[in-house]
Amino acid sequence: LPDSQSEVLEPLIYPLVQLITGAIRLVYTQIAYYPFRFHLCRRLIQLSAATGKFVPILPYYLDILSGYNFGKKAAKVSMKPLDFSCIVKCSKSQLTENGFKDAVVNEIYGGILECLHYSSSKIAFPELMVPALVQLRGFIKKCRIANYTKKIKQLLDKTNENVQFVLSKRRKVTDFGVRDLEKIRIWESALRQQGPPLSKCYESWSKVKEEETLKVMSDQVKMDDYNFIPKINNKKSKDKPIEEFKGIFGDDDDSDQVSNLIEIISSTIIMGS
Repeated sequence: LPDSQSEVLEPLIYPLVQLITGAIRLVYTQIAYYPFRFHLCRRLIQLSAATGKFVPILPYYLDILSGYNFGKKAAKVSMKPLDFSCIVKCSKSQLTENGFKDAVVNEIYGGILECLHYSSSKIAFPELMVPALVQLRGFIKKCRIANYTKKIKQLLDKTNENVQFVLSKRRKVTDFGVRDLEKIRIWESALRQQGPPLSKCYESWSKVKEEETLKVMSDQVKMDDYNFIPKINNKKSKDKPIEEFKGIFGDDDDSDQVSNLIEIISSTIIMGS
């Protein structure tokens, strides 16, 4: 929040977080509302990053990893993951597609990575990640789908790397303790400038994600363009010579006959009147 508005808006942070978390838990166990949960979790991540307040967001993602059966065979096969950007609830037919599971894993990967990115330079990062690391390892052992375990394992490896990075920097601290909040804030800011491993990973992923989004948008614009509509070539009309338009009454040779006809009609009307 800007400094000029922080005093006015800061009392609203806690009620807003409570409102969003309450909405998430309103339909917490229903699989069809996973897109709704992802939208609200993203709002919590942005709110936490903008205000600097800690919000426990990871459990909302990790509960899906531990509760949803990703190994169940899909009834329908789709060519690409579903797009959750503009929906809050999936239909029954969408839940049976393998694209739904692909989209869920992609959302979990991106959401956790974004959440960890904003907390990767926290001095308490190793302690905060203990429950998350346990659940990520549990998912890798339980899930048998290589594409899903590959993503989560990459997330696990980067998290462990970031934990070791913070621990190595934290061991060198000798001039302040846990009560020196201002010095901790300065230390975290300096660590953020160095670029923790998770932040670098998030920046690379975000760049690729942005390029994919721009490509999808450009393809959509091409589809919406009327020039994309193919032209129908009629061979019969193409082969047939186009005759010149000669007026309503035909050729100019018939103009005298037309004039005489008009004079006869006019004289008849006058004599009748």
